[in-house]
This record gives sequence, C-alpha cells and structure tokens, in this order.
Amino acid sequence: MLDFFRKYQRYFFIVIAVVIVISFSFFGTYQSMGQQTKVADRPIGKLVDGKKMMKKEVDQMARFLSSDRSDHALAEKGTMPNYFNNGVIRHDLMGSGMGTLLVHAYFDDIREELKERMVHHKGYRPYVHPMAPFISIENLWAQVLPAQKKNLATFLHQSPEMTPDTFSLLVDLYVGETAFPSNILRDYLLFQEKHYEWIQPDPALPRANLNLFRCASIEDWFGHGFVELAAQFVLNAAAYAKEKGYKVSYEEARVDLVRQGYESIQLQTRKSEVSQEEVAQLWKQAQWTLGMNEKEMVELWQKVMLFRRLFDDVGSAVFVDPQTYQAFYGFASKTAEVDLYRLPDAVSLKDFSSLMKLEYYLDQVAKNTKEGLLLPQAFDPVDTVEKRCPDLVRQRFVVEVAEVAIDDVALNVSMKEMWQWQLEKENFELLEKEFPKLALKKGSEAESYFAALEGMDREYRQKIDKFSRRKIAETHPEWIEEAMGEKRFTQVTLKPSKEGDVSPYGGKELCALLTKAAPKEVLETDPEALKARRALELYSPDGKTYYRFHLLEKDLEKRVLT
Repeated sequence: MLDFFRKYQRYFFIVIAVVIVISFSFFGTYQSMGQQTKVADRPIGKLVDGKKMMKKEVDQMARFLSSDRSDHALAEKGTMPNYFNNGVIRHDLMGSGMGTLLVHAYFDDIREELKERMVHHKGYRPYVHPMAPFISIENLWAQVLPAQKKNLATFLHQSPEMTPDTFSLLVDLYVGETAFPSNILRDYLLFQEKHYEWIQPDPALPRANLNLFRCASIEDWFGHGFVELAAQFVLNAAAYAKEKGYKVSYEEARVDLVRQGYESIQLQTRKSEVSQEEVAQLWKQAQWTLGMNEKEMVELWQKVMLFRRLFDDVGSAVFVDPQTYQAFYGFASKTAEVDLYRLPDAVSLKDFSSLMKLEYYLDQVAKNTKEGLLLPQAFDPVDTVEKRCPDLVRQRFVVEVAEVAIDDVALNVSMKEMWQWQLEKENFELLEKEFPKLALKKGSEAESYFAALEGMDREYRQKIDKFSRRKIAETHPEWIEEAMGEKRFTQVTLKPSKEGDVSPYGGKELCALLTKAAPKEVLETDPEALKARRALELYSPDGKTYYRFHLLEKDLEKRVLT
C-alpha cells in the first residue's frame, strides 16, 4: 500500500493542490463578494436642536465642502473638484469673516494641525523668472494686489508661531488668492515673458505650480480639522434655521444644486449654452468622486441653503450704529394728510414726445380739428378713421393662451430611440440636407451612418441630436398634447395689425382663425367656426412653439384704439 502511494505521490500532490486552489478561489471570492462590510455610523455629539450629530453626516459634509468650483489646481493635478459647490467655505465663511471667528473660538482643538500646515507654508518661495527676475509673482502682486505681497511677507518673516492672529493672516492670503488665482497669474507671467523678445522662455513656467504655498485645496491650506469644524458649523446652523422656521424643500435644493453644476460647466467651457447631457455626466462624476448618491448630495445642499438663508437674513437685519434707527424712528411716527390731484396715467403727458403723439392722434380721430387747443367732443366714424390711418383701427380678441416649446417635448426622446431614428436611410438623408458636413462622409448603410455621426465634433453632434429629437417629437402629437395639458393659461388681449400680424403668436393665419372661431363657452353649430376652434387647440406658426388658444371674447366690429 505504501509502495502504491510512494509510486503515485506526485500525481496525488498535483490533484490535491488543484482542488485546494480552486476551492479557495471560488469560495473565498464568493464569501468576500457576498459579505460587504458596512461602516457602522455613530453619534459624535449633539446639534443645537438636541438631535444627535452623526459621524457619517459630518464626514459627508466635510467631503462636500473640501473643494469647490474655483479649485483649478485640483483639476490640473487630475483630481476632480466639487463643481456643485460654489464656495461655501471660500465665500460664506472665509470671505465673510465667520471662518476666523469660528477658529478663534475652537483654536485649541485644531492648533496642532495648523502648526503642521504653518511649517509647510513657511517653505514657500514665490516664482521668479530665471532669466528675468523682474518677471515674478511678487512684482505682479505689487501692481495688482499690494495687500497680498505685504501679507505674505508678514507671514513668512514676522510670524514665528501659529496664533489666532496668524490664522487671520492666512485667511487674508486665501481670500487674496481667490481674487487673483494662479491661472490668471500664469497668463500674466507668460504675457510679460513674450513681451520682451530678448528673454529666453522658461520651459517650466507653463507647468509650474503657482498656487500660494502650492496648496490645491482648502485642506492643504488649513488642514482636515478645520474643514470638519466648518462642516459641523454648517450642520448646526441648518438645525438652528429649522428651529426658527426656515424651510428648503428637497426639490428646491435639487434644482439649485443642478444649477450650480450648470454654471460650473459654463465657467469651465466658456459657453453660454450647456446641454442636459453635459450636466448629467458631471452629476454622475461628482457622485462617484464624493462617494455619495443623489439623495445624500441633495440633503447636504438642503442644509447649506438653510445655513445661507439664516445668515443672509440675520446679516441684513443687523444695525451697525444705533444712531441709524434712532434717527429713523424720530420721523417714523410723524404724519401729514395731503390731497393729491393728478390726471389718470392714460392721459398724463410726461414729455414732449407724448404731447406730439396726442396731437397726431386727435388730428386723425377728431371730427373737427379747427377748434384750437380745445379737446374735441365729436369723433369721426370708424370707417373714416380707418381710411385716414389704418393703424389706429383694430379688432380686439381676449384669449387664454398656453405654450409649449417643441424642444422641451423632445426631451422625452431616449438616446436609443434617437439613434434608431438617425440610422434609418430616409432620416439620415434628411440630416445630410440639414447638416452638410454629414454629406461629406458619404454613408450608405447603418454602420457607415453611425461612423459618420461619431466623426462629428462635439458641438456639431449636439446640434444634430437636438434636431433629431425635435423631428421625432413632431411625429408624436400626443406628447405635445400631454405637455400642453400641464401648462397654465394666461389671459391676454390681442389686437392684430392691419396686415394681420398677431405678435408674438402668429400672422394672418392666426388672425383668420380668431376671426372665424366661436368663443369658448358659446354653443356653436357653424362647421367653419368649430373647425377654427379646433385648430386653435394646437396651433404652431413655425413648428417650434405650439400654442393653445381659448377665445373668451371678441369684437364683432373694429374699434379705434384709445
């Protein structure tokens, strides 16, 4: 028996090794995939309203506030800043001075980390051009922002240790860099370098880190402890605002947060129009970078908006000097009764041009124009005035109107549906007529159509997609009907011109429909009037904007404008 095992021991060893490796690979991986570790949340204190302050919420708020759309250096390093933060710490805390007051109150808690930051900052030396020392950051500051140069010199040479005053100096430097950021500094330095032909360009300048203290974010400036302190302050302020009756709905916060991303893309790309696809892509990237889902981000922004509303109201309600309101209330209780006589706005003449218009109007409508300065008592009939001045005679229509843009309806079209429409032959031929660049690709089948579309640059492709969505939406009148049903009606009075123009809603066709149509509540049997009424239910003069008109009242005869 032993001889048998000794003879085939190599094969036994191989089989056993393979079985062990496979079992560990499968069952070990399955166990690690099936049991995801969750970090248990825990309270770390209490908010001002008595509720628990949870560590997870503080950490999330700290991550959200730790960078903002102005952190260009982070983007240059390949790290995505939080483009949905428009500068809560930068503007609301540091810019207003609240950040300094906050640190003065809790200075001992973050002193050690601030000392570490100070040691790092002391090693900073501003950029100087190696071939032309007069091209430097300090010389630029001396011309554009003298206080920045002075504050830096004070910090580097006259501040031996970290104190609340030293922190205030750092805040001034941080706010100064916000006003004159590194990307603008680089542009100025490159311009000065090119201005002098005899200066050899510095190859390191285009890539040099010109940030003050080479800090890329608020944490690099003041440390994580300060960011966490700011997060706790915002959460407490939001809780206090709720107690005082301030409200911000979830939907309001979501809309405002998306608007922050929209504005960030506009600033980064310098485009006036930003597509929804771009905002949606940035939204997903931000969630991945911050490690949060949509609900968590919106709830954080709700608290930021509560914090801002509280301090905006409180800040505007503060009197700097009691003399201000004492003088005001000294006169506030005094009253006087006066009789005011004035002409109605319709007949008041505010300038010489108004007088000339009145003279012209009276000359066109009055029966006897030879009565001097006396206002006429008799007027010519409508037919006579129309012959003399057609622009003064109009027919009045009182309508309710609602409108829907086809581009808004086109948002219902999915990406898949749009691609399928674009890759059909007759539709692609339509796109070629509308967008000549596509015709240059000479596509003949679905694959070549797709390649041609993918070969377009980003902005041109967006125009093609927008046109495609619009065409698809035009084939779905039920979408337009559904969107129209959600709109509110506005009552307006229309007075078509003699040419039949009904600005801004349409031209002669609309004027003819309004003339034929029966009012909304009138029982009508005339087929032409009923047909006109149905046409007004969904009317579009250009295929881009659709209107729904409900005729409430109309003049049976023309009137002279008054």
